[in-house]
Amino acid sequence: MSSLRTRLDALAAQERFEEAGTLRDRMMALVRAAARAQRLRPLISTTELVAARPREVGGWEVVCVRYGRLAGTTTTPPGADPMPYIEALRQTAEVVEGPGALPEESELVLGWLEKPGTRLVDLEGTWTCPVDGAGASRAELEPQSTSWGNPDHLDATPARPWDRPVGAVAGTSV
Repeated sequence: MSSLRTRLDALAAQERFEEAGTLRDRMMALVRAAARAQRLRPLISTTELVAARPREVGGWEVVCVRYGRLAGTTTTPPGADPMPYIEALRQTAEVVEGPGALPEESELVLGWLEKPGTRLVDLEGTWTCPVDGAGASRAELEPQSTSWGNPDHLDATPARPWDRPVGAVAGTSV
């Protein structure tokens, strides 16, 4: 990746902006695709994940996710023990035989899981993400990418800030 960045900087310095822009667009498409795949893979390969988030009116909103698909959801009444509801959800949730969820659905599920207050109730399988994966590269390259192929490449302020990779929880380092 560093050799591509060096090439981009050299093209921009030589004022070969169209060539730098084409190379930049290709590189960023690759980095974004790899970051998306790395972000989705753990959820899509997880047999079952049950998570809950407190509701504003009390009780819990509970989801069951199987291989990246939303297999079922329920809510619990305020003050009730959520475990019987969770067990009923697990028993009645859609049976998902294996990976096959649409990426868009899995991204929506991940968005829900990343919201503040969401708690992991149970997990069958492993759910890990690489610390120095494509998401970290995207977070580093995204602010710089606007300057490659741009005649105003000497401007030190990035056109759009990028504080964290997609999927990273705010307040954590990547």
